[in-house]
Amino acid sequence: MNFTALTISMRHQLIPWVGSSISRAVVPPDVDLRWTVKLNPPIKLSWSKHIELWDQELQRLSGTWVLLLSDDNAMHPDLLHRWRTVLQHSPGVKALHVRQQFGPQSFRSAGLDHLCGGRCDGGQVIFDADYFNSFGWSYARHQWEGDLFREMHDRNPSAFAFLDETLAYHDRINW
Repeated sequence: MNFTALTISMRHQLIPWVGSSISRAVVPPDVDLRWTVKLNPPIKLSWSKHIELWDQELQRLSGTWVLLLSDDNAMHPDLLHRWRTVLQHSPGVKALHVRQQFGPQSFRSAGLDHLCGGRCDGGQVIFDADYFNSFGWSYARHQWEGDLFREMHDRNPSAFAFLDETLAYHDRINW
């Protein structure tokens, strides 16, 4: 089973830090973990241009599961193991929403009521690239990742699983 951690970064100095979090991941024997890095120019891009780059990279992916691992996120060491366990028990799942820690004492919970704009970070949802791309990735229509994931859920609720365990880190380098 293929799994891609996708990082798009303008802060090139953070790439080794993100990479070290990936290297600490417990990788199940049947999982082929890949890390794709897209380096932007080291200037602040407009939000729409930034999202356009994510869109281009996601559309290139096929036959893999994806974690949007921004340069301010870190991969939790148990993420792959827990994701694989969920898939073994629920083979029809195409997306998994997990709890995310985004500060020493702050968390974004997993669950349907948190699958919306402003309450869900892209790094909280691990998804099948082909399933994801069948919905399209358009911020002209979806201003927040959570809104897109909610629409994906609403179109096929049985394809989503929720695991309210801390398995994602946001902005970990700062705490």
